[in-house]
Amino acid sequence: MPGCTAASPLKSRALNTLRYAMGIFMMAAFFASPTMASTIIMTYTYTGNDFMAVAGPYTTADYISGFFTYATLPGDFNGAINPISYSFSDGVETLDNENSFIVLFDVVTSSTGAITGWYIDLGLDPDSYLWTWDNPSLSPWAEDGSQLENAPSNGGGLNDNDPGSWAASSSVPEPSSAVLMPVALLAMACVARKRVRRMAR
Repeated sequence: MPGCTAASPLKSRALNTLRYAMGIFMMAAFFASPTMASTIIMTYTYTGNDFMAVAGPYTTADYISGFFTYATLPGDFNGAINPISYSFSDGVETLDNENSFIVLFDVVTSSTGAITGWYIDLGLDPDSYLWTWDNPSLSPWAEDGSQLENAPSNGGGLNDNDPGSWAASSSVPEPSSAVLMPVALLAMACVARKRVRRMAR
């Protein structure tokens, strides 16, 4: 038509490629945002001291030990948490997030996030429990113990006022597709950008 100039196929291809590159950059920015980044998971490991009183298959060489995983605990914290996973043993039985339930999972931390107080009580059934605590705000004494009334582990152990200690270690989950996605998208965007530059010459 008079007065109208048709866009050249080369220019249209360049514009389409540019739009493609811009879309890829926006997607890469989203996947690389903090909400999509890997979270550092902390593993908090407890080692108790030997039982002082025992019954059933338990001996005074048994003790409470275990761990739980959680996103990094904040400093100066005092309250209940919901761990990602946990597993605690009394030397005979092991209670974890697959076979038991949480009665109470409470921790106290220092200004650096280290555990300085705790109250962990796990249940296996209505009459069987495993616990460890050293939290003056919830109990006037420290105690590690288990009371398991299920055969063949009917019995338990107890340690009063001789609490164990905690250690913490961090781990970063292996790269998932969400983490690798921005790398692939950025590579595609770079290729598209080079194509736009060549077409614009």
